[in-house]
Amino acid sequence: KDKTSTDEMFNEKGELSAKTMTRENGTKLEYTEMKSDGTGKAKEVLKNFTLEGKVANDKVTLE
Repeated sequence: KDKTSTDEMFNEKGELSAKTMTRENGTKLEYTEMKSDGTGKAKEVLKNFTLEGKVANDKVTLE
């Protein structure tokens, strides 16, 4: 069974402002600075490096 855990943080309006998904192997996908339109920043933290990008329309673009 998948052992991914998800932590969500909400702003004072009750809107999602940050989300972190930690996978069983220890890698993480982090969404930060989330806005009500669903845009924000994304970071994929792997074992030896980190990729950063953005979130828009439920799609993550890493650079």
